[in-house]
This record gives sequence, C-alpha cells and structure tokens, in this order.
Amino acid sequence: MCPLLNLTIISRSVGEKERDYKIEQHFHDMEIIHLISGRIEDTARHKINRIVESIGASQKKLGNKVAIWCIDYRNKPKFFRNRTKFREFSNSTKMLKVTESLREALNEKKSTAIFHLHGGFIFEYFLIARLLNKTKTHYTYSPHRMFHTKAGRIKSFFNHLYFKTIEKQIVIPALNIQCAELCELNLITRHFPLASVSLIPIGDIAIDRDFKFNPLRKRESLIFGYSGKLVIKENGLDLLLQGFARYKKKFNGDAYLWIVSTSDTSDQIINLAASLCLDHAVKFFKVSEEQELMYLSNIDVLFSSARLFSDHSSLIKAAKLGIPMVINNYSSISDHVKKYEAGIILSRNKATNIATAMKKMEAHFVSHTMRQFGENALKMAEQEYQWENIASNMQTIYHP
Repeated sequence: MCPLLNLTIISRSVGEKERDYKIEQHFHDMEIIHLISGRIEDTARHKINRIVESIGASQKKLGNKVAIWCIDYRNKPKFFRNRTKFREFSNSTKMLKVTESLREALNEKKSTAIFHLHGGFIFEYFLIARLLNKTKTHYTYSPHRMFHTKAGRIKSFFNHLYFKTIEKQIVIPALNIQCAELCELNLITRHFPLASVSLIPIGDIAIDRDFKFNPLRKRESLIFGYSGKLVIKENGLDLLLQGFARYKKKFNGDAYLWIVSTSDTSDQIINLAASLCLDHAVKFFKVSEEQELMYLSNIDVLFSSARLFSDHSSLIKAAKLGIPMVINNYSSISDHVKKYEAGIILSRNKATNIATAMKKMEAHFVSHTMRQFGENALKMAEQEYQWENIASNMQTIYHP
C-alpha cells in the first residue's frame, strides 16, 4: 500500500535550512486552481463538488490562493461562490480544441499555478493536460473513484481503448495522481507503471459537531451494521450475511445486523438473508443521505467486507461518530484503523473470519470494553480525516 505522503523537514546546515524554509513557504503560499467538469453524472458530480469545496476552503486556511474553474456546467454550482474564487467556462464546439477564453486563462497561469483536475473519463481534461504540458505547468489528477466504477473497470473495448490511449496522456505526465481507494491505485500502477501515484483517502462529508443523536433502538442489544450500496458480490454482502449466519449458529450470537442504504433493497439480498434463516435478525433500511447519519449513529460496529475495494466514506463517517469497525485489507484506511486500534482488520476476507470478529466484538460489548475502540476511531478521524489535515497531506503532492 502506498502510504500517505507527509513533508518531513530535517536540516543539517544553514543552506539546507534556507532551502527547506523556501519549500515550506511554497507549500503554504501557492496558487492552486481546481478544475471540475459538468460532464459527470449528477450524483457523482455532487459528491465531487462537496469534496472540492472542502479541500479548497481548507487550502485557503493554509494561506494559499485558491480558485475553482468549472467547465461546461449546465446547472451552476452556486455554493462554490460563497467560499472560493469561482470562474466558469463553456464547452468548446470545435473538435480537439478548448474555448479561446479557457486557452487564454490557462496561458495566463503558465508555470505559476498548480492545477488540480477532478473526475475521470473527461475528454476536455486531455485537451487541458496537453496545453499544460506544452507550457510546463504542473498539474495533479484526482479520478475520485471514477476508475473503479463500471466504466472504470475497463470491461468494454471502448472503455479499455479510451483508458489506454486518452487517459494515459493525462495520467503519465501528471505531477501526481491522487487516489482515494487502494484498488484505484493498483489499477493505475498496473496499466501505467511510470505514473506517480499517491493514496490519500478522502471522506465526502464533514459531520457537524452539534449533530444530535436520536435513539432508534434499545442499547441493551448489540447492533452490527453495514452502510453503502447494495451490490452483493462487489461489496461482499454475501460474505457478511454468511459470516453473520455462522456467528449466530456456531457462536450462538445475540446481535442484530442492520443493512442501511440510500438505494432500494433488492429481492436478491432479501432472499439470501432468508435462505440463511436470518429473517428475524437482519433489518434492511432504505434511507436518505440525511437519515443515513442517524442510522449509523445507532450502530455499535460497522462492517465492510468488500471484495475489490471498500468505499471508505461510510467508514469515516462512522469513525467521526465514535463507532469502531471491522474491515479487510482492501480498505484504503486499514493502516490507520490498525495504527489507532479503531477496530479489527480481517486477516482473510472470509465468512469464518467475519464470524470470529463478530464474536470478539460481542465479547467486548458484554465486558464494556468496546468503548475504547470507539474512542480510538474518533481520535483517528480527528487526526487523519479532518479537511485541514487532508488538504495539508494533499499539498505535499503539489511539489515537483
């Protein structure tokens, strides 16, 4: 796993001290321009907007000059204007050319600013990267999980060809590719071994410190939980249910399992729970994004048993609520969970291991020692996943 990049300054001489001071000043006094595009489907774009807004605002607090440039937006993202300098560009109608206004704006900033491109599979970024490379202007690229969506797994011939030809010309010259998930990093390094890649997990929500907990059940019972998309194979929901069934049968477990999602519950997953005789112990909840936090706050332990990757957003939300977790090594935050002892890391992503982890967590619940895991999870969230810390980590990849 590629660790988070951190700036460590060790000085041995006056000359080195002066050099390191200049580097430190560069990190906290640079011009950063975030590029976002309207050519992303609405749900993903909304999440990227929130992330970019939070990063930009935090980078401003670090003393940087920050702007957001939006290309081809049909619905104007007005909320950007409240916190960060905002500039809007239309999409070019000419083949293989950006608009003249965008070209002029890029030339004005040549070699003086760092550009940060957000999103993936956006042809305009290929054109922009080509212009930036001509003027030797540095840029970084954050695909925001677009490289492990259905399109990003490059299953179709067209997507594979696009990734290997068009995306290649954005990825390889980039100063750095900031990946949010480990599988995204592995995909890029496998196809483009010359690319400079970093793993910096990012949550997509900041939980208000004044969040009011609303109890939805009695605390005498132990509640295991899952929060995310109901994609059974990819997100390992079959492993989670099989592990829970084994925990109930072999260990005579007394907990319940909540499966929380903003999407509709499919008959497939309901039938799977029924076939494992879990009808009485598993509850499915379809919730809105606003309700998700409320249900998360009523869970005692959050589980993630995804096969290919683990969307860490719900895990970070849970950590910010002081909830411990059981995750596998596919998760991009597993190193931090281990470091802070914020839960259990599965040695193998199998039903037997999940069942054993559930029994261990039940023992901690009964002995009233689970609270320490929760406190550690909160400490992890505060020290590693506050926007100011994420922005600071991100700035280390802006320096050539």
